[in-house]
Amino acid sequence: MSLRFTISFPEEQLPQSGEVLKLVLKHLPFQPVRMLSPLFAPSYTRFNKKKIDEYIETMNSVDENKFWLEEGEGIDPFEEVSTTHSFSFNWDKSNKVKILTFRYPEDVKPNAQSLLDVFQVPFTFAFVTDSSKIKWQNEKFIKNYIAHGRPYQHLKLEQTSQLAQVYGPMIDITENPGHEAIVLSMDLMAAPEMWFGPLSQPYFDRKLLLSFPDAIHIDLLCDETVYVNLFDVETSDYELAEILELQRKFRKWVRMNEVESMLISPTTKPNNVMERKIEFDEVEKPKVSTTIWKIVKGKKDKD
Repeated sequence: MSLRFTISFPEEQLPQSGEVLKLVLKHLPFQPVRMLSPLFAPSYTRFNKKKIDEYIETMNSVDENKFWLEEGEGIDPFEEVSTTHSFSFNWDKSNKVKILTFRYPEDVKPNAQSLLDVFQVPFTFAFVTDSSKIKWQNEKFIKNYIAHGRPYQHLKLEQTSQLAQVYGPMIDITENPGHEAIVLSMDLMAAPEMWFGPLSQPYFDRKLLLSFPDAIHIDLLCDETVYVNLFDVETSDYELAEILELQRKFRKWVRMNEVESMLISPTTKPNNVMERKIEFDEVEKPKVSTTIWKIVKGKKDKD
């Protein structure tokens, strides 16, 4: 098990990378040993607490858009399985989103709600998943299927993305119910645990989120965040047919596919997309009270 907690904000909600570094250092569940920053420290650098002010000033001055902090040596920030704690910051300027990811060593569970409370600014979406178990829902390279002896001939291919134009035909992961997608203002997926933040409201209908019948647990939190525990994050295999079907059903119920398509569409205008809402008129909306509900395994208990 190699859990990660990812939270995304519209870019204007968080300050520059140096200030983000200053904030997260106060709340990391580990002491950083190394750091990597493409513009500031392109090779791994020994983290020096006495130079924090220098790090912050330099990262702000170069307008850094990525950095990693790691607890130990020899860690690949792109590896699926973490053996120690790490943290990464990604400012995806093309999608106008800042993404913070906390990775945990085996058998350590994130305290996601406490991390959400740290930032005290509205966010769009957050989730907890097991990085090692979502690999094949997100693998695009045919050569990796071949290397692992996995069949790929039945999978849909695409040739229009930037990666495909460089490396040739790629696996089209958009039809995989457990795939992850960075879109305008958020990093999105049908994960085991999800938080639909206040700034996701232009895209996701709260009544649809609250009424999904097959989740383990659903809460409407006091800040208008909807928490969805879709399935057990410790499930042994995310490729099980029942897990994929549950993700597929959830994506359809809350219109996640439509939201994703809209937010990656080249016709979307970045300057006004935050004012846009998905039209649900053609969908019969379930009748759900506006009072707070706790939904556990399909049973509703009113607070």
